[in-house]
Amino acid sequence: MLVKPLSLYIDLITTSPPPPCRSPLISVVDAHCSDRKVMSPPAAFPSHGAVEVSVECAASLFSGTQSRRDDVNSHLSDAVTRLLQDSLPLSSLCVMPGRFAWQLHIDAIVLSNDGNMLDAVSCAVWAALRNTRLPSLIPVRAEAGFEDDFQLESSAEKAVPLQAGQLPINVTLTLIGDDFIFDATQHEEACATSRMSVAVNRGGDFFGVYLAGNCSVPPDQFPVLMEAAKQAARSMLDGLEANDQSVSRVNEICSHPDAPLTAVGLFS
Repeated sequence: MLVKPLSLYIDLITTSPPPPCRSPLISVVDAHCSDRKVMSPPAAFPSHGAVEVSVECAASLFSGTQSRRDDVNSHLSDAVTRLLQDSLPLSSLCVMPGRFAWQLHIDAIVLSNDGNMLDAVSCAVWAALRNTRLPSLIPVRAEAGFEDDFQLESSAEKAVPLQAGQLPINVTLTLIGDDFIFDATQHEEACATSRMSVAVNRGGDFFGVYLAGNCSVPPDQFPVLMEAAKQAARSMLDGLEANDQSVSRVNEICSHPDAPLTAVGLFS
């Protein structure tokens, strides 16, 4: 399996130094949890929090009209939102059922593009959420004896990590001629007749399949392609999890008592 070089840099958004030099052909994605706020959960799901995703591609990536850029931004935002809503345990974001829940805002910025933007964005969001911490909240009891409010724990050392161990990433297979390839470049995407995007996590659980293009995928190829996507995802997650720079920065964030609680994932 041939894929473009992968690198991941995680740091605080306010203090991150410039990332290492990259080839101008490699996709660079900056994703971070820009805000965490407490909201009132919806009546239909009183024990659920919420996740909002916004993906913005640099204007320099589009030589056509603004509408083309808006369409790509909307497509990427919707795809990653569905990915997280189906995989992130929203009940873990509940603070007080029916009263308070966390709402996460995720911003992803695509700075350059050599194809396969959705997969790059999903990996950057995966890294940011895996290293995001929520402030600890202390329930406050009312005079009647029930909990109806909370206090914010100011110590960053008591921050709570997200339950993000089963988060998937997206793996896209692109059909060119009679063959499917991984991690297509822009030139290869221009030649493609069909794309199959698969959301899969470390355990091999599937969270969705998205098909696009003018050519359908033969039904008898689905099992083979799904298994290939699973193996590709496992290989990519091995690389993400083994990134020494990521691990060292996460440890520094957790041990610094005054550090802000925003994580950034730079993926290329």
